[in-house]
Amino acid sequence: MTCRSRATLTTLELGAYHSCALFEDDALRCWGANDYGQLGYGDTYDRGGTESIASLATIDAPAFTDIQPAFYHTCGLTEGGEVHCWGQGELGQLGYASVANMLLPGEAVSLGGAVARLIGGGEHACVILEDDGSLRCWGSNHYGQLGYGDTENIGDGELPDTAGPVPLLPESLSHVDIVDLVTGGPHNCALLSNGEVMCWGRNDYGQLGLGQFGNIGDDELPDSVPTVGIPARRRRSAWAFTTPAPCSPAARSPAGAAATTASSATATPTTSATTSCPRTWASSISTRRC
Repeated sequence: MTCRSRATLTTLELGAYHSCALFEDDALRCWGANDYGQLGYGDTYDRGGTESIASLATIDAPAFTDIQPAFYHTCGLTEGGEVHCWGQGELGQLGYASVANMLLPGEAVSLGGAVARLIGGGEHACVILEDDGSLRCWGSNHYGQLGYGDTENIGDGELPDTAGPVPLLPESLSHVDIVDLVTGGPHNCALLSNGEVMCWGRNDYGQLGLGQFGNIGDDELPDSVPTVGIPARRRRSAWAFTTPAPCSPAARSPAGAAATTASSATATPTTSATTSCPRTWASSISTRRC
């Protein structure tokens, strides 16, 4: 891929209807749909249809280390662990205790501490805090995807830190950490330090991989359900796969490769033969480098 911008492209992230890129000089540029100001230029004009990405102006925003465009809003993470959001706000997804749209990046969202990991959802967002590794989520909660045991949106009339940590881990897993999180729109899955996965949110197609249908998190807490082996990334399906490290010829053969799959017609994931080889977690490629 050839970069034609004024600096080298370091991060490229895609939302539903808009995209954003970070560059080595800390510049941020976004393009695509802009109905709610999700591009961050202070207006609602779409970009990218009549101009090149290289010609776009730099967005007036803090220096971000990560950018997460979602459905109609965008959030960015700074090196200091602050999260700033803009775009559509009617579901509280910006986290400013308001339902107003914002055409420019807002102030730091109140999350209860510095953020180590930012994950943008379809109409919600989640973070893993740096100090204690706890999980916080805010925005749309129609399917219980925020994980608080109800369907009340968070961020529309209150700040996200007032909700406290998502009660994700049962007592039996109190010794493990949340190391990563992926979201598939209205459902999420968390990868734990022991290699297990917990999923919650929308589940009308079995996308949580629990062997049952029915949303999780809307009238029960995520810590009340068992762990599974599937993370979420796309809107209506969730999946993971493991690849054996180079060890034995058998492990590299189709019969020895471990893989996990799921479909909308099956509530329980099916797993092929496993090996004793080390496993590699794979979810999606979020950055591209020139």
